[in-house]
Amino acid sequence: TSIGWASGWQPIANGGSYVYGDYIGVDAQIAGARGPDGRATGTVSFSTAGMTSGALAVNSHGEAEWSPPHGFPAGSYTITAAYSGDASFNGSTAAPFSFTVAKQTPLGGTDEGCTPNRVEYGTTTCLDNGIHVLLGQGVPPTGTVTYSLGSTVLGSAPLYCCDPPPP
Repeated sequence: TSIGWASGWQPIANGGSYVYGDYIGVDAQIAGARGPDGRATGTVSFSTAGMTSGALAVNSHGEAEWSPPHGFPAGSYTITAAYSGDASFNGSTAAPFSFTVAKQTPLGGTDEGCTPNRVEYGTTTCLDNGIHVLLGQGVPPTGTVTYSLGSTVLGSAPLYCCDPPPP
């Protein structure tokens, strides 16, 4: 038997390029698994760039799917899949499958929820970053946000996702 490639919700192509945060699921389909000889059982193990799936059970359709818990970070990947075999089907290893995940460009701005949103000289206000990232899957962004007025840097603060930082 041999292993073929398919995708989860995001159609992926060998050599394709995708954006960080897109859901990318990789399926191994055991060829011949729906033939007259019965359905394949056993496990499939995926591996790429230091990440491994562990042994995943082949489902009743002769497939196993994997996506790392936090998605694929930005980078290039060559995935291999190995089928363990069972009483009716020989084990096999699929030809490598490659794709690239590009960094996502967040949308930015300031949040008008800060009050007052008009500031008099010598008074203080808040600056609430409006960094928006479209994450279907992945780890929220980290880093620093720098606030500027023209070429004058007003300040910077760590980027927090989802919940405000503790006081």
